[in-house]
Amino acid sequence: MNEDDPDGRLEYCEWFDGVVREDEEFAGKVIWTDESSIFPAIRDLFGYERFYLQEDGAPHHYHRDVRAYLDDTLPGRWIGRRGAIEYPPRSPDLTPLKFYLWGTLKDEVYRQKPATLNALRETIEASCAAITPDTLTAVVRSAVRRHRRCLAAYGGHVEHIQ
Repeated sequence: MNEDDPDGRLEYCEWFDGVVREDEEFAGKVIWTDESSIFPAIRDLFGYERFYLQEDGAPHHYHRDVRAYLDDTLPGRWIGRRGAIEYPPRSPDLTPLKFYLWGTLKDEVYRQKPATLNALRETIEASCAAITPDTLTAVVRSAVRRHRRCLAAYGGHVEHIQ
């Protein structure tokens, strides 16, 4: 972490925790993604229900055209680098994609050892499809706990939490 990272993490986690306290279903309304290109599918899934989009700070997400599109499409409801809600850099412990999904998929790929690119893709797709709604609910609850632990740690990392 950089010297000022804990301050940004603390500010973000205070915001997140405040919204969760007002709406205990909030964390389930966050689309935790690395790709805004799936936005049309998200819109189809949620319809007119209010949701938030969270992206990491990858350079292609930070591009001014992407930020302008998200500002227009989701005013005040996107979380990311220089977003309506600033997402703190170097915070993989707060994002379900990082603290749950990628490790789960990696474990399955290493277990099955697919021999071809096609087999790798099939393994990843099957592993994603096998994630149950109960597991997703547990992961969202874990995200809430992680944000609260980050607050208790004054913005420090909280890697090993269930």
